[in-house]
Amino acid sequence: MLNVTKTRLKLALNPVFLLASLMLLNHGWLNAAADKVGISEEAFRREQLITAQNNLDRAFREAVKIGDEIAVAKALEAGANVDTTDVADREYARFTALINAAQNGRKELVTQLIAAGADVNAEDFIRWTALMYAARNGHTEIVAQLITAGADVNARDGSLGSALMTAAGNGHAKVVAQLIAAGADAYARDHWGRTALMYAAKNGHAAVVAQLIAAGAGVIFVDAASHRTLAINMVDKTGATALMHATNNDHAAVAKLLEAAGAMI
Repeated sequence: MLNVTKTRLKLALNPVFLLASLMLLNHGWLNAAADKVGISEEAFRREQLITAQNNLDRAFREAVKIGDEIAVAKALEAGANVDTTDVADREYARFTALINAAQNGRKELVTQLIAAGADVNAEDFIRWTALMYAARNGHTEIVAQLITAGADVNARDGSLGSALMTAAGNGHAKVVAQLIAAGADAYARDHWGRTALMYAAKNGHAAVVAQLIAAGAGVIFVDAASHRTLAINMVDKTGATALMHATNNDHAAVAKLLEAAGAMI
């Protein structure tokens, strides 16, 4: 099935095929076709061009999904919209090509799309960016590419989560280091009041906990009620600290690290 899809994409994106298709719009049948549907020739031409663009964008999205760099290049050369999305696609709702490539670890494709002007801060239907997906999946090289291209390391999703939170929660120490070095807020809170440190502690990622402690656990945090506390002892909306998350999930090594840094239950 994959080979069939690739063959169809190569045919649809063949420059000669595309040129021939567009040339048809200049033939005499255009006026007759417009008369049949009761609209002006100009309106009909416009509709056909919109349809041609939509078909090209659809072929481009399919090429991205299967990682066909040649087909992607041909689609872009033919005029595909690099930031096109398909809101009807439930699996990839509002995924841009860059988000798709970043999530799947396709470094060369990410390079190609950034060079073509892809929006590095575009969001999908849950407001996740390419950087968030790359961070979640531990794609360090792609994280570096996106940061260099201007990705916002402190962008927040629909639940106020960040790339750092998802990297920390999944134990990707190298990505955590990259994000902190690029200025990621180590103690930003999400919708549930949780920080990257809390997610790392909850999931037992000792190396990441150590990184985050070094990045600012001793900073004084002032909450909305003007209460002052060490950042390491911040509480989420359930009243739990990072240490409580660690102990509740039997992560003794993480609890020891937190206690040594001044954490309290």
